[in-house]
Amino acid sequence: MTRLSLLAIVLAFAVPPTEAQGLLGRARRAAQRGVEQAVDREAERRADQAATDAIDGAVGAPTSAPAPDPVDPAGGPAVAAALVNYDFVPGEHVLFADDFTAETLGDFPRRLAFVSGNMETAEWQGRRWLRATSWAEFAIELPEALPERFTFEFEAAIPHGASQDLYFSDDPTHHVGLSLYESGVESRNRSAARPSALPQPDAPFPVKVMADGDYVKVYVNGTRVANVPNAALGRSRRVRFVVKAEQGKPAYFGDFRLAEGGRDLPAVAAAVVEAAPEAPLVLTGVVFDTGRATLRPESGPVLDAVAASLAAHPEVRVRVEGHTDATGSAETNRTLSQARAEAVAATLAAKGVAADRLEAQGFGPDQPVADNATPEGRQQNRRVALARL
Repeated sequence: MTRLSLLAIVLAFAVPPTEAQGLLGRARRAAQRGVEQAVDREAERRADQAATDAIDGAVGAPTSAPAPDPVDPAGGPAVAAALVNYDFVPGEHVLFADDFTAETLGDFPRRLAFVSGNMETAEWQGRRWLRATSWAEFAIELPEALPERFTFEFEAAIPHGASQDLYFSDDPTHHVGLSLYESGVESRNRSAARPSALPQPDAPFPVKVMADGDYVKVYVNGTRVANVPNAALGRSRRVRFVVKAEQGKPAYFGDFRLAEGGRDLPAVAAAVVEAAPEAPLVLTGVVFDTGRATLRPESGPVLDAVAASLAAHPEVRVRVEGHTDATGSAETNRTLSQARAEAVAATLAAKGVAADRLEAQGFGPDQPVADNATPEGRQQNRRVALARL
């Protein structure tokens, strides 16, 4: 017996006939609305999956496919992890970067703009963070307005039940919303979805935003949670955070990277065969654990695109080049960069590229492309590149 039939029986005995008929009609309409909403949600899910499959078909294996088995960090494939609709590729030209390593504990970070609230630089889980212990607001200020194409990455750990808002323009109606329940673009065309691997309170997770004009994608914890072609976030000279936290339930933010550009995966695949020795292709989407040669899971889609391109051009041989910044011992950095180059080459081999088509070489800090005296420069210098042989 359906719930609607049971409701009809109850109403027949509990209320007058005319009132029962009205209540039953409203119940039928509510049930119909529920069915329609479920159909809409399923249609939206299938449309989003179809778009993702189209991208996957252009560059190789689906991004959610299992990665190769983990091996030794000095020479093996990326660690396996689940990524859902993940097609993020970071911008190439770094506009702002800060991990707060140069800050004094207890001080508000000097390179951020304070607006209101209680915030300080804190050491937590072996890293530096901006910690907020009240409702607060801060901003990243830029010398000029954000470009049409940009990417923004950071890590966050936020309290249960508190939403955080991120603004790229002075229009308060268009912004990125972030919470443990659902995150996405907040605007006239709102798109938000619960991350597949829901972060827990006090557990850091990555947040990434990729904007190309009005088209905006948001990724939380390895899942694309918003895919909005008309988000209209706008552009300004400030990236503003509105934070909700309290004493005993702090919010943490760290590892900021704001960059101009951001290629789509088919463009990365196309650029592989054009990577000349004198102008290597920087693989901005290939990232490692700090101080190690362990590839992070989000490197998978870019390496899938590279492997697919090499499979389509069997005549091409490439050298994988590892580079570091100048922080620490030069010799240690040369060893690390060699291990990272070998890890990328091993991953490409595991994806079907013949090993005799691949070389790996680490240059450490010896070939900087930017000033090591600034956080932005150090970000630029920490890179993996691909040169055609």
